[in-house]
Amino acid sequence: MSQNKEEHFDLSSPTGGQGAAVYYCYDALCGWCYGFSPVIKKLAEEYKGKLDFEVLSGGMIMPENTQTIGAMAKYISESYKNVEQLTGTKFGEDYLWHIFNPEKSDWVLNSGNSIINFKGTSSG
Repeated sequence: MSQNKEEHFDLSSPTGGQGAAVYYCYDALCGWCYGFSPVIKKLAEEYKGKLDFEVLSGGMIMPENTQTIGAMAKYISESYKNVEQLTGTKFGEDYLWHIFNPEKSDWVLNSGNSIINFKGTSSG
Protein backbone atom coordinates (compact mmCIF):
# COMPACT_ATOMS: atom_id res chain seq x y z
CA MET A 1 0.00 0.00 0.00
CA SER A 2 1.62 3.24 -1.09
CA GLN A 3 1.48 6.40 0.96
CA ASN A 4 0.95 9.83 -0.48
CA LYS A 5 3.62 12.47 0.15
CA GLU A 6 1.63 14.18 2.90
CA GLU A 7 1.35 10.94 4.88
CA HIS A 8 4.98 9.99 4.35
CA PHE A 9 6.52 13.39 5.06
CA ASP A 10 4.41 14.99 7.75
CA LEU A 11 6.35 18.22 8.14
CA SER A 12 4.07 19.45 10.89
CA SER A 13 6.07 17.50 13.49
CA PRO A 14 9.80 17.76 14.24
CA THR A 15 10.39 14.12 13.33
CA GLY A 16 7.98 14.07 10.40
CA GLY A 17 10.68 14.69 7.81
CA GLN A 18 12.13 11.25 8.61
CA GLY A 19 15.62 12.37 7.65
CA ALA A 20 14.53 14.26 4.55
CA ALA A 21 16.97 16.86 3.30
CA VAL A 22 17.12 19.71 0.83
CA TYR A 23 20.40 19.92 -1.07
CA TYR A 24 21.05 23.38 -2.47
CA CYS A 25 23.76 23.40 -5.12
CA TYR A 26 25.27 26.86 -4.96
CA ASP A 27 28.18 28.43 -6.73
CA ALA A 28 29.71 31.60 -5.32
CA LEU A 29 30.31 32.81 -8.87
CA CYS A 30 26.65 32.47 -9.90
CA GLY A 31 24.57 35.64 -9.65
CA TRP A 32 21.30 33.70 -9.69
CA CYS A 33 22.52 31.51 -6.81
CA TYR A 34 23.31 34.67 -4.87
CA GLY A 35 19.89 36.09 -5.68
CA PHE A 36 18.14 32.89 -4.57
CA SER A 37 19.98 32.69 -1.22
CA PRO A 38 17.29 34.58 0.78
CA VAL A 39 14.70 32.05 -0.37
CA ILE A 40 16.83 29.14 0.85
CA LYS A 41 17.49 30.93 4.15
CA LYS A 42 13.77 31.52 4.65
CA LEU A 43 12.96 27.89 3.88
CA ALA A 44 15.69 26.70 6.26
CA GLU A 45 14.25 28.87 9.03
CA GLU A 46 10.67 27.79 8.33
CA TYR A 47 11.51 24.08 8.28
CA LYS A 48 14.20 24.08 10.97
CA GLY A 49 14.03 20.79 12.84
CA LYS A 50 11.83 19.27 10.14
CA LEU A 51 14.18 19.18 7.16
CA ASP A 52 17.95 19.23 6.95
CA PHE A 53 19.41 21.80 4.57
CA GLU A 54 22.78 21.15 2.96
CA VAL A 55 24.60 23.66 0.76
CA LEU A 56 26.86 22.09 -1.83
CA SER A 57 29.44 24.29 -3.44
CA GLY A 58 29.22 24.04 -7.19
CA GLY A 59 31.73 24.01 -9.99
CA MET A 60 30.46 26.54 -12.49
CA ILE A 61 33.97 27.50 -13.60
CA MET A 62 36.48 24.71 -13.19
CA PRO A 63 40.28 25.19 -13.04
CA GLU A 64 40.76 24.22 -16.69
CA ASN A 65 38.49 27.16 -17.62
CA THR A 66 39.89 29.72 -15.17
CA GLN A 67 39.73 33.29 -16.40
CA THR A 68 39.86 36.80 -15.03
CA ILE A 69 36.69 38.65 -14.10
CA GLY A 70 37.13 40.66 -17.31
CA ALA A 71 35.97 37.65 -19.32
CA MET A 72 32.48 37.89 -17.81
CA ALA A 73 32.32 41.49 -16.60
CA LYS A 74 30.35 42.80 -19.59
CA TYR A 75 27.71 40.06 -19.26
CA ILE A 76 27.44 40.52 -15.49
CA SER A 77 27.27 44.32 -15.77
CA GLU A 78 24.28 43.94 -18.09
CA SER A 79 22.48 41.21 -16.15
CA TYR A 80 23.00 41.81 -12.42
CA LYS A 81 20.15 44.35 -12.30
CA ASN A 82 17.78 41.68 -13.61
CA VAL A 83 18.77 39.44 -10.68
CA GLU A 84 18.23 42.35 -8.28
CA GLN A 85 14.84 43.22 -9.73
CA LEU A 86 13.51 39.68 -9.76
CA THR A 87 14.88 38.59 -6.37
CA GLY A 88 15.17 41.77 -4.31
CA THR A 89 18.78 40.89 -3.50
CA LYS A 90 21.31 43.68 -3.91
CA PHE A 91 24.89 43.16 -5.01
CA GLY A 92 27.50 44.86 -2.86
CA GLU A 93 29.61 47.86 -3.83
CA ASP A 94 32.87 45.90 -3.71
CA TYR A 95 31.50 43.21 -6.03
CA LEU A 96 30.23 45.81 -8.49
CA TRP A 97 33.55 47.67 -8.40
CA HIS A 98 35.27 44.54 -9.73
CA ILE A 99 32.59 44.17 -12.42
CA PHE A 100 32.86 47.76 -13.60
CA ASN A 101 36.67 47.92 -13.26
CA PRO A 102 37.81 44.52 -14.53
CA GLU A 103 41.13 45.88 -15.81
CA LYS A 104 42.03 46.88 -12.22
CA SER A 105 40.60 43.76 -10.57
CA ASP A 106 42.67 40.84 -9.34
CA TRP A 107 39.67 38.50 -9.30
CA VAL A 108 40.08 35.16 -11.02
CA LEU A 109 37.00 33.05 -11.74
CA ASN A 110 37.62 29.54 -10.44
CA SER A 111 35.08 27.38 -8.59
CA GLY A 112 37.51 24.48 -8.34
CA ASN A 113 38.84 25.34 -4.89
CA SER A 114 35.34 25.16 -3.45
CA ILE A 115 34.80 21.70 -4.94
CA ILE A 116 38.17 20.47 -3.63
CA ASN A 117 37.32 21.76 -0.16
CA PHE A 118 33.95 20.04 -0.32
CA LYS A 119 35.30 16.67 -1.47
CA GLY A 120 38.38 16.71 0.71
CA THR A 121 41.79 15.55 -0.39
CA SER A 122 41.16 11.80 -0.55
CA SER A 123 40.78 10.16 -3.92
CA GLY A 124 38.01 7.81 -4.99
